[in-house]
Amino acid sequence: MPSPLSGSASNQLKWAGWAITLYAGWNTRSILDAWQHSPFDHWDGPAWIVWMIPVGISLYAKKEVRIAWLGTALALTLGGALLDLNLLKHLAFAIACAGLTAPRSTFWIWLPAAVTWMPALGWLFSKYDWDPTEVGLLRLALAFISTISYILSKR
Repeated sequence: MPSPLSGSASNQLKWAGWAITLYAGWNTRSILDAWQHSPFDHWDGPAWIVWMIPVGISLYAKKEVRIAWLGTALALTLGGALLDLNLLKHLAFAIACAGLTAPRSTFWIWLPAAVTWMPALGWLFSKYDWDPTEVGLLRLALAFISTISYILSKR
């Protein structure tokens, strides 16, 4: 479906989408410390890379950005920064990335799988005496399943 916006306005929205996503990503930079030092979060980086594949595919396909998702991401990012809540910042980054992806039938499987790279899930598993390696493999498997389902789904 062609965009109702002129080429210039559509291009500006894409740049705004990138700016919001980069800002949300910058606000999640403390996640790297958790990924390095928490035994339950060592596999989060690879899970994040796998989870980001649909974003790369959508960017390569030069799809339109979804303004409502990016606006929500910006609000959550600002809220997370003001309240110093990492979970809000991580959700904001996931939603910003979702705003850059093309809509597909399995979008609602892929987006919640963002929890696979968030330290909050590691914290939750640590409360139930799971083995950190098992948790990491489970997270990576969930990221792969959600990403494969997104890639193989119809538009």
